[in-house]
Amino acid sequence: TQDTTIDLNGHTITNEAMLASIQPAAGVSLTIENGSLDFRVTENWNAAGAYISVRQEGSELVVRNCDVVSYQSFAVIETPGNTKITIEDSDIFCANSVAISTNATKSYPCEIVIRNSTIECGLSESDGYQAYENDNCAVWLNVDGRLTIENSTIIGQRQGVMVRGGEANISNTTIICKGEYSDFTTNDKYVNEGWSTGNEVPMAALVVGDRNESSYQYSASVSVTGGSIISENTRVPAIYIWGEDAYSATLKYTATTITGAIRGGGNNTVNGTAVTDNTTLS
Repeated sequence: TQDTTIDLNGHTITNEAMLASIQPAAGVSLTIENGSLDFRVTENWNAAGAYISVRQEGSELVVRNCDVVSYQSFAVIETPGNTKITIEDSDIFCANSVAISTNATKSYPCEIVIRNSTIECGLSESDGYQAYENDNCAVWLNVDGRLTIENSTIIGQRQGVMVRGGEANISNTTIICKGEYSDFTTNDKYVNEGWSTGNEVPMAALVVGDRNESSYQYSASVSVTGGSIISENTRVPAIYIWGEDAYSATLKYTATTITGAIRGGGNNTVNGTAVTDNTTLS
């Protein structure tokens, strides 16, 4: 078994149904480049799973210079570990709960790298597709792994980037929360209570840390340099951070434009100072 590159040379891979249909083998890097990926599921729109599953020990997926449309989660890192996803020079639109993510069945070493790319989660109005009703987070890390985002734009309707554990370094990147989650009947969902699984956490452009007593038991550390963190809904904070007693949440940002409030509590620091303001926005 050896590393493989699929050079699409302007052509398109189309997949309408099969989840986990692309899986790099153990110890192998699979590169897909220079074309388009059209993954528009035609049924079972709300089925859990991703089109690309990086689940074998030491496997890696590289997507380079591609335009992607996905009606399910595009790519996920799963157990056992030492796995990696790299996205470079690509545009990804995902009409699902998450575009690029980890699976938190258990913690494992892994890495996600995004460079010079745009990743957006939103609704596709074509074909009557209405899955998830604006309930999405474009990129999330929820294990004790590493996330790097450089020179990119990340857009979500419920959250833009979520780091529930591990270490994230984000530079010269715009992170946007549109604040359009359809079930946002009040502006304090999960603000004054424990968080659930996945992106069942407060709405914000950037979410750091965790508030779940039985899961996601690791600290979260995020460093942001340059770029912007933007909430497009005045009732939604730009940043929400929470640390548990035994697992801290840390955010440091430098020369970053913050549009919106910073909210949170628990065992956290933002640029060395604890955030204690957990009031809702009106």
